[in-house]
Amino acid sequence: MRRIYSGLGVWLFLVLFAGAYNPLLAGSLEDMRPHGIMATSPEGNTSGVDVNTPISATFSEGINHLTLDPDMIHLYKLEGSEDLAIPGKVKYDAKTKTAYFNPEKDLSSATNYKVVMEKDLEVASVGILKAGFSWEFTTQIGTGGCGGS
Repeated sequence: MRRIYSGLGVWLFLVLFAGAYNPLLAGSLEDMRPHGIMATSPEGNTSGVDVNTPISATFSEGINHLTLDPDMIHLYKLEGSEDLAIPGKVKYDAKTKTAYFNPEKDLSSATNYKVVMEKDLEVASVGILKAGFSWEFTTQIGTGGCGGS
């Protein structure tokens, strides 16, 4: 009987305590977003993303306008061991609490990209959202034309 209670105790510990902190036991990639970021577009670790999908991060609360910076979001094209910076502009929509990164050139098909929050941001009622949060995605394979005649 004691062995059953002992095993039950270990199982209960794993479920209640380890599961709360172990992403393999509880939660998803969505749970790994820092407190203050409600959604990203494209979603992290997504493949087959349309090259025209908006690149954005939506916050749970408004951002202090004094912490907004044109360099707060960067996009990198992942090629081998190098991360090539993709130039673009950042726009913040206070109404939707969303920051958008608009690349200067079209994204390439069948390519891995990484989005990085490069600056600390002050998010109302959350505090400082530290720089360094990132997510990756892969664009879809391009479709060819009709060919020649």
